[in-house]
Amino acid sequence: NSTGIPMVQRPWDDNAFSHKGIIKGFNTETIKTVYQTDRDILSILNLKTNKAIYWTSDVRTVPYFETGAPLLGILPQWFLENDNLFVHGGAIGVENKGILIVGPGGSGKSTTTLRCLNNQSLYYLADDYCLLDLNDSIQVHSIYCSGKLDPVQLSSFSFLKSAIYNPNSLHEEKALFFLHPLFAHRLMKTVPLKAIFIPQITSKGKTYISPASPVEAFKALAPSTLFQLPGFDHKASKMIAKLIKKVPIYHLKLGDDSKRVPEVIHNYLVKLT
Repeated sequence: NSTGIPMVQRPWDDNAFSHKGIIKGFNTETIKTVYQTDRDILSILNLKTNKAIYWTSDVRTVPYFETGAPLLGILPQWFLENDNLFVHGGAIGVENKGILIVGPGGSGKSTTTLRCLNNQSLYYLADDYCLLDLNDSIQVHSIYCSGKLDPVQLSSFSFLKSAIYNPNSLHEEKALFFLHPLFAHRLMKTVPLKAIFIPQITSKGKTYISPASPVEAFKALAPSTLFQLPGFDHKASKMIAKLIKKVPIYHLKLGDDSKRVPEVIHNYLVKLT
């Protein structure tokens, strides 16, 4: 750790760990405590003072996915307390209009958003996690300037090669990209949210969009968000339900013309008033 201060002996036993590393008996309305065993990371958040502790025994052992999306034991709960929703989803936009791309792993979310990064007409906000402000005009905010891809897909994303953070570990890890400063001109911090897209890989025919239902959007967004982020509860679920009532929802049918995906998204956005 950066201070060199060892952690005191933990005051809980092995039976105290619950789902997503939440520590039984050490979580209240004010204090949130999470120990991520797969990362050896302890996070403690005080919602009253807005102070947090992030501790790991050795920064050299922090896994690559934590490097690309740090503080997942702290930020989602802090934002939720302040009525902002941290979600598992990607985001793409033009100057004043954006879409949220949601779905479980393997649905085409990351390939869709990263493909748009190479399009001069679109801006990139996220491929995995982003933040939503659900006030009257819903805003989507970029959180992490990173992206991830399965190494078998890299041949179709040669423009990202120089941004790979972990080139020597691709036999056991996804490729992690840090997109700034190389793609600074294609990155966007905030954009008004105008629609939700649910990607579906068809691998045949043309890529197109078609209407989807709020139920389909909830199934695509809620389980992965609630499962992956510690401390998310009924409040987060209600906020997701509120979100999908406010914007149009579409399937993004991903055909065998992958290079047209950014064009389809761009054409949708520019036609919006």
